[in-house]
Amino acid sequence: LTGSVWKPTVEISRLIRNPWGRATVNAPSAPASISMDPTAAPPALLDALAAVFTANGLDPRAWALGLARATPAVTLVPAFGLSAVPVPTRLALGLALGACIAPALAGVASSEGLLVVALAKQAFLGLPVALVAALSIYVATIAGGVLDDLRGGRELVGLPVLPESLPPVSVLFGLVACIAFLEGGGAARVAAALVS
Repeated sequence: LTGSVWKPTVEISRLIRNPWGRATVNAPSAPASISMDPTAAPPALLDALAAVFTANGLDPRAWALGLARATPAVTLVPAFGLSAVPVPTRLALGLALGACIAPALAGVASSEGLLVVALAKQAFLGLPVALVAALSIYVATIAGGVLDDLRGGRELVGLPVLPESLPPVSVLFGLVACIAFLEGGGAARVAAALVS
């Protein structure tokens, strides 16, 4: 047996040791004519998104500008959650608001030059809308704080919907203002204000 090579036998159930120390199953060999046709490469993510945008008549640049204009509102208005809502959820809300206002920004998207400058400009244009929308909630919170001061309360309540720990009546007024903002169509009014 020295110098000879071990040949596999036809028995499938037997394990045979080859000279290199690995155990192999003794099975008949597969035909050498098996070949696979190459498959087409899947489309890139950006190409797929561009196709969806084109099919729905939405300009990706206008959508990005809409997102930039809606970002201050989603970030600053307490009714949209502040730190209580995870960042991906706020991003999805910003994308949804951006898609709502993108058709109004289609003309702006094609006329503006550099995308980074256009995004900064749109974010700056969305900032006053966000500040005015947040102002109503903060005014209600301050009114609750005044009532807490008048009653002499010194305890604080921390909620992730509000930016800091506040007295209980202040928190109550802030939450009621957030509910009134959302139930009264505040998000639709913000989107309408962002379009103009």
